[in-house]
Amino acid sequence: MRLSLKSLVPMWVLVVISFSASAQCDSVRLAHDSLQWVVAGNLSHVYAMERYNDTLYFGGGFNYVGKYTGSCVGIDRTSGNIVAQNSWPKSNGRVNSIIPDGAGGIIIAGDFTRVGDSLRNNLAHINSLGQVSSFKANADAEVKSVVLQNGTVYIGGRFTLVNGTARSLLAGIDFTTSAVTTWNPGCVGYSINALATDGTNLYVGGEFIRFNAVTRPDLAAFDLATGNLTAMNIGVSGPFSAYPNTLLVHNNRLYIGGEFSTIGGITRNNAAAIDLATGTVTGWNPNANGYVSALAARNDTVYLGGVFFEMGNTARRHLASVNANSGSLHSWNPQVSYPSYVLSIAVSGSTVYAGGYFEVVGGQYRNNFVALDVSTALVTSLNVRTYHYYADVSALYINGNTIYLGGKFASFGGEERQSFAALDIKNNKLLPLNLYFDQSAQIKDIKIENGILYLGGHFGSFRYGGGMATYRTLLASFDINNQYAPTTWNPLSGIILSSQYDEIKTIEITPSYFYLGGEFSFTSGGTTYNAAIRVNRVTGAIDPWKPSFIYHAGLSDFAVNSISTLGSRVYMGGAFARPTNQYIGNFMYSNVAGNTNVYFLYDGAVNDMKRIGNRLFVGGNFTTIGSVARNGIAALDTSATAGVYRWNPNVMGNVNSIAYNKDRIYVGGHFFTAGGKVRNSFAVVDTVRGGLWPWNPSFDLMKVMSYTNSFSSGTPVRKILASSDTVFVAGDFEDVVGKNVTGLARFHFDNYELPNVKIQASVNPVCARDVLAVTANSNISAVNYEWKVNGAVVGTGNVYNYVPSSGDKVSVRTTVAGAGCFVRDTAVDTIIIQVQPRQVPGISITGPAKQVNSWNVTINATVSNVTGSYTIDWKNNGVIFSSTLVPTVTYAKGSGTDNITATIRPVDCYDTAVSNALVIQENVGVDDISSSKGIVVYPNPVKDMLSIKGLSTGDQVEVIDITGRTLMNFRPTTKAEQQYSVKELQPGRYILKVSDADGNIKISKPILK
Repeated sequence: MRLSLKSLVPMWVLVVISFSASAQCDSVRLAHDSLQWVVAGNLSHVYAMERYNDTLYFGGGFNYVGKYTGSCVGIDRTSGNIVAQNSWPKSNGRVNSIIPDGAGGIIIAGDFTRVGDSLRNNLAHINSLGQVSSFKANADAEVKSVVLQNGTVYIGGRFTLVNGTARSLLAGIDFTTSAVTTWNPGCVGYSINALATDGTNLYVGGEFIRFNAVTRPDLAAFDLATGNLTAMNIGVSGPFSAYPNTLLVHNNRLYIGGEFSTIGGITRNNAAAIDLATGTVTGWNPNANGYVSALAARNDTVYLGGVFFEMGNTARRHLASVNANSGSLHSWNPQVSYPSYVLSIAVSGSTVYAGGYFEVVGGQYRNNFVALDVSTALVTSLNVRTYHYYADVSALYINGNTIYLGGKFASFGGEERQSFAALDIKNNKLLPLNLYFDQSAQIKDIKIENGILYLGGHFGSFRYGGGMATYRTLLASFDINNQYAPTTWNPLSGIILSSQYDEIKTIEITPSYFYLGGEFSFTSGGTTYNAAIRVNRVTGAIDPWKPSFIYHAGLSDFAVNSISTLGSRVYMGGAFARPTNQYIGNFMYSNVAGNTNVYFLYDGAVNDMKRIGNRLFVGGNFTTIGSVARNGIAALDTSATAGVYRWNPNVMGNVNSIAYNKDRIYVGGHFFTAGGKVRNSFAVVDTVRGGLWPWNPSFDLMKVMSYTNSFSSGTPVRKILASSDTVFVAGDFEDVVGKNVTGLARFHFDNYELPNVKIQASVNPVCARDVLAVTANSNISAVNYEWKVNGAVVGTGNVYNYVPSSGDKVSVRTTVAGAGCFVRDTAVDTIIIQVQPRQVPGISITGPAKQVNSWNVTINATVSNVTGSYTIDWKNNGVIFSSTLVPTVTYAKGSGTDNITATIRPVDCYDTAVSNALVIQENVGVDDISSSKGIVVYPNPVKDMLSIKGLSTGDQVEVIDITGRTLMNFRPTTKAEQQYSVKELQPGRYILKVSDADGNIKISKPILK
């Protein structure tokens, strides 16, 4: 037997989000996880909402209300409390696997797109602080299993790409860098379901054929050191499909659970073990008669979970324990109810934890998660409430006193509420009110008048406070101010229903009557009433009033979905037909006597109506009203002419709900455009012109709740409630403008600000011929910018650069982004640009005409017609060699002729100016300062020895560098030719100076070393 692990229908989730429509009112600010609530159950939808003071009442078809936790949650194993409920990052899709990161955090894998407010596709790391880390390995499809070994995260699943790199079903990711490793096993198959490691090898199980060119049917092992397949080649097979679901390494054995009948050619039904030392199938044979999807071990015991009814030919439903060596069955028997399945097991100390899809274990209610005594198999006192339908727990991991649960759910730790609940929206608390309607109940409408709460829908009884049953058919009332005690009002007592599915969908209260519409046909006092009745408020009896419409074979339903009244007129919308010729009508109004005055012929049902003065707004899934084309919504004249207004938002799809507040119509349903613009199931429309407001939050269908994990079913927005300046939006959504927001959003529209834009010029006035930068600073996120100069469009973007003329008129127009929520969608600002003419400075330079090579030269500049600071660029032969803030420069003379100019650049609005040219010649050989007086110096240039003739006794010979520092000093002893060693001198230019005994210079001559 093979049971699908997927749920069957989408569920509804309620989330209350506090939000103000101010200058920062983009919908992305909705994601405050601590304010979210989940409503779940068999049908799960919320159809009705009503606010009374600070209480939000909601009704539908559900049995559970709890805070939104996402699909991975930590639970205190002692108290059962949710760990870090408000701050823990919520996952918006199924979590298949949870493993430790080795540092107090966890790695989760599954089928999700967000964890908290971080985009994470199917794999994420939550560190020990409860934060989503930077580790990011986006897989393009579901990840079913994950292990961490030696700094590498190995994942298996149904993906083909990881971080954009091709990897089929199996991949490795560096845990530090998030880079996909070069290891590419090339799996060919459908899915890898399970991974396990013993530290040396990676074991892989699933539905596959081979890796690259090597055949390995459904089971394989890789050497972690080399990345190569090992010699282990033990395939699984069965009469139909065969594959492992789960792998466990324990005591040098690889335990395998799945759906198969043989492994390695040996008969083993759904569970087997391989000796890792020999690579052979062991004698371990529990012999499960259904597939095994979970394994865990403790000492010499192996626990098995799945969908089976016998283990070793002995009755065991879905959960059993056997000897780890022999496979013999233990007496441990938790007795999981049917229909159920177990997907995950974890063992710690004296407790075995199991997760899956079940409702009763050992005769006690435990929804999808149970704690069992390891010795007796008795259910422990730990009872963390969640919902059963369309959810499961597929992953468990124990870390100290915390057990982490992952799977397909949105909430843990909530409370039972049958079809109706009340939320304190001021303090974010679920009220203790529990009316305990019967399990098949659905509340379709809620009205409150004078402290009395009226509920209409599909039900037959309730148990106020959990006591004895109180019988009310389709309609009940409760006194809010008397602890919600049921009133004695029971106008439908004794009616005979024609169908078990009869229901009231709408309640309209007037001073004299209760008008009730729905999908029903019942008999009271011998009279049959179809789809609409009214109850006399004085007598409490059903009134003889009967509108004239009938069922038509072209309709899927025969119902009145909405009723509105005005004076003597009663307006009804739904799915019904006109008696004459049985034309489909779907909207009509009659007088209080029950006479029908007007039918409108629609090609689809009317789902909701809202009357504003003499206009009646109707919404549904139609495309025409009478002969007038109207898509989804229309406005009708409530006068006797009952004409169709020109007002036409043109909503392309199904409209389920209409709400009104302050000249705004809020439209919700399942559609993608309105007014020719993108609107994802929610739109705000002007009541006068029918134009769209720019605010555009996108509501995307749930993923974590749906059976197919696709967006093909469900209704993103089912109900809108406008209460003063607060708007509640409810539906089957999990994402609002890319943020993790689920089920219901609350918006405040009381702090509107006008969009505003201001131009900031980089400078104004601007110097003639300079480029001006003008920037648009706005309080909005603009879709586009349009710049104009003197009325001509010149550019886009929030910055525009150009060279202006004096008196230019520069303007910018911005358009509010689609996610904005402002009274108008554009803003304009204009400035006038002034241009300042440039002044002309003056500059001239002076300096020597000749200078010795390497000697310093000083040049001075004379500056005129400049106030303020300036910069002078000094050039030699056209090349800048210095820039100064003062009118002088000193530099070392080079060889050849220098051609010096100076360019002045004042900091204010001036032109630049270039000086005269100054020519400085090189003084080659350097002239003697005095006559040689018969003194001869050679060689010059000199290498090692310098010879000097003509010296006298008492003369002083000095060798001086260009800075004036004396490096060598000699005194001749005779008049004979003298030789002096200059080996120690560095190559360069020097001055040889000879002075007599009185200090008079006889010669001063340059020499070159």
